[in-house]
Amino acid sequence: RGTWHAWHFQFALGLVVKV
Repeated sequence: RGTWHAWHFQFALGLVVKV
């Protein structure tokens, strides 16, 4: 529990960085 949240957070961060 929490691992999926961590990867989700990184995914959102990557999207923001890409933009």
